[in-house]
Amino acid sequence: MNPSDNNDLEQDIDVRVIRGDKVPCPICGQILIYQQAEDGKHPAIICPNEDYSVLLEVKQNDILEKLGLRKKR
Repeated sequence: MNPSDNNDLEQDIDVRVIRGDKVPCPICGQILIYQQAEDGKHPAIICPNEDYSVLLEVKQNDILEKLGLRKKR
């Protein structure tokens, strides 16, 4: 498998999980969970069995606004 193919697979999984699709873990088959910043943790796609996880990139401004630490203008 080409390394870029693996990256494409992870991006596809991320988009589907964030969209709300029930996506099985590529390792164990458990349904992946979208962990949001509102949960108090770094945004990520995780497997409940901890077999698979991908941290998601977010802009710092978005996090501050979501936490109510910056006033919107």
